[in-house]
Amino acid sequence: MRRLLYLLLIMVFTIGLAAGCGANETVKSEDELKEEIKAEMKAEMKAEQQKEEELRAQAKVEVEAEKKKKQEESKEIQTQQSKNLQETPEPKQDTKADTTSTAPGVSKDTLIESNGVNYYKYRTNETVSFDIDGDGTQEKIKYTTKSDKLDYGQAILSIDGYKDVDISGASLEDDYFVILKFSDKYDNKMNMIGILDYGPSFDLVTELYSIVDPMGIGEKSFVSVGSVTAEIVPPDQYNENDMDDFNYKAVLLENEGIDAPVRLQVMGQTWFGRSLNVYYTTYVRLLDTTEKYDVDYRTKSDLTTARDIKLHEFKDVNAASFIVKAGEIVHLTATDNKEWVGMATGDGAKGWYSLKDFSPESFTGYAMFD
Repeated sequence: MRRLLYLLLIMVFTIGLAAGCGANETVKSEDELKEEIKAEMKAEMKAEQQKEEELRAQAKVEVEAEKKKKQEESKEIQTQQSKNLQETPEPKQDTKADTTSTAPGVSKDTLIESNGVNYYKYRTNETVSFDIDGDGTQEKIKYTTKSDKLDYGQAILSIDGYKDVDISGASLEDDYFVILKFSDKYDNKMNMIGILDYGPSFDLVTELYSIVDPMGIGEKSFVSVGSVTAEIVPPDQYNENDMDDFNYKAVLLENEGIDAPVRLQVMGQTWFGRSLNVYYTTYVRLLDTTEKYDVDYRTKSDLTTARDIKLHEFKDVNAASFIVKAGEIVHLTATDNKEWVGMATGDGAKGWYSLKDFSPESFTGYAMFD
């Protein structure tokens, strides 16, 4: 409406000028008026845009507050349910009471083992009740691995109310699956279902699935949320100093993420490092922190120097350096899997080896993996 009044004002002003002023003065006055109107219109549009941005920001704050409120309410419900279950006496062995509602929502016959905190292992081909989406209501879950309707190496993961997920793999574990109460250092908390695949030559992978609401608008989906290249175990079943554990087990760490092995492809060999996996909401999946946040893999491999090598104080070829003589054992402690490998000598000296200097003839003792 304001813009229409401006246009009418231009027409009236132009007619008045044409009647009482010279031609040159009229043109000049029109130009000045147009510039003034343009400036006012720009100011108005800028104010409108600023107001819209403020409204969007306010809406975002309200959505986050509502989301936080729902999460807190869900936690309160879970806490009360757990308390009620603890106060309820166990049924006698000779009764026919339904045992599918025992904490954490599964029959004692289907629950193989649990640490009681964040790790639960269940039998396949049995119906399990568990609150996967954290809304206070348990979902019925079944991982079917043995059926006349399944092809070799195939399985079906089902949750009531959602489309079944077809599972395929080279060598699927068909006796058990796991449910994890995942939490990481970025305050992401969610429940995940883990399906283990042994791979064609013991190339372990655990595929993870969950019910998520990526847009935060109540539209939930049952989807894959990533994988880790190992079997996932609770902390009490993992020994960092055991090389088999280091190379083949992923450990679920409360409020940190999933620490898992990764196959490295530098220095002319295939060897193992480890990295923390966290949940990244933008991609709706787990991400290796090394790839996302440019940190280094932890490693535990040893090599022997076949010739003198140079180690730098920092990951910089111009940084101060020192020489490690041929014949020394060096411990490979870290790597970015691209340009640098961290090494430590037997006497405790530490430095970074530039892969620009690498030659297969510089080391012996490679550990190869298929």
